[in-house]
Amino acid sequence: MRVLFVTGEFPPQSGGVGDYTDHLASALTDQGHDIGVLTTSPGVDGSERNNERLGDAEWVNREGATVWRDVRRWNLLAWRAVAARLRAWRPDIVHFQYQAAAYGLRGAVALYPWLLRVWNIRPLSVVTFHDLLPPHPFPLSGRLGVDRRAVGVLGRGADAVIATTADDARRLLRLRARRVREIPIGPNIPVVPAVNRQAVRAGLNVPAEAPLLAYFGFYNAGKGLDELLTAFAALAQERPDARLLLIGGGAGQTDRTNVAYAEHLRRAQEASLADRIIWTGYVAAADVSAYLQAADVVVLPYRDGVSLRRGTLMAALSHSCAVVSTAPPAPMPDLERAMFLCRANDAVDLQRAIRQSLDPAAQERLRTAAGTIAATFTWESIAAAHTAVYRALCYSES
Repeated sequence: MRVLFVTGEFPPQSGGVGDYTDHLASALTDQGHDIGVLTTSPGVDGSERNNERLGDAEWVNREGATVWRDVRRWNLLAWRAVAARLRAWRPDIVHFQYQAAAYGLRGAVALYPWLLRVWNIRPLSVVTFHDLLPPHPFPLSGRLGVDRRAVGVLGRGADAVIATTADDARRLLRLRARRVREIPIGPNIPVVPAVNRQAVRAGLNVPAEAPLLAYFGFYNAGKGLDELLTAFAALAQERPDARLLLIGGGAGQTDRTNVAYAEHLRRAQEASLADRIIWTGYVAAADVSAYLQAADVVVLPYRDGVSLRRGTLMAALSHSCAVVSTAPPAPMPDLERAMFLCRANDAVDLQRAIRQSLDPAAQERLRTAAGTIAATFTWESIAAAHTAVYRALCYSES
């Protein structure tokens, strides 16, 4: 089957949706599908500064890989580039990867499935909703109600819809989206085997017995990093040898509002914690894997609660890490048993959960539970679930 992914970001750009698309395209290619990717032009949102990172993409550099970087801005004019690629390549399915920030908060993508419907001969359309946050295409769009309607318009226009969490699936059904299916995301960092944990810690100048906390991901206000810095400052008073490792590429490239937040974080810790916080900046996937395995605890205090939509969480679980996070919006018993949870936006409760997680016996229990959960979210099984969606859709329309 020939499938064209349409995504606002793709390696070498930094971003969770791009990483997801890369991994899914790789897995679907392994299963015999012909996959293409249509994405943002080089040089947009700073991607030209990271061309050396192409080597980290698992799929984009495969022999015969098909990636078109045709779109400069995701507005209505971009439809011409989308339509031209569809006419030339003739996919069976066009699969939109939706996250408002990845498309620069522009809302035109919500109309693309509807534009497909006016073609006499057209591919079928699928949309994966990585979240349900609305776009903001122009200054008064929120007051006019355009923003909140865009997600429903996109869901109703597609022939099938994929949600990454059960809660999103329920909300999309209420918005009358078509053929809603829940398929979770997978880990965005492959596990590097036989990592020498002590050697990695020594390379970071972390004492062998010192508590090493790690955070992985971009810096934005929704990740709870303010609470993490506050909780770590309190822990550092009790354990002066404790270290906090911030793993990741800073603010990312598709949501520029994160840049100011990243600078805020740096200023917040300079006075008293500068010698105890290690900022890695962007590092290759193999280094991320090594750092996750070297940490005692991975702390992910999401302000909207832990969920399976988070690629950073899936990476931590796939590395069998002991995890501290925030309580989910709705009960998730299996996930909750695999980590210590605290209240969102509560640095004191986060500090309590971190203290609990530093117990060696508790860490071993959490690592075992994390590995068990991660085994159910492999890219092979995720790709197989997508294949089932594609085949069912093609069969129903034949």
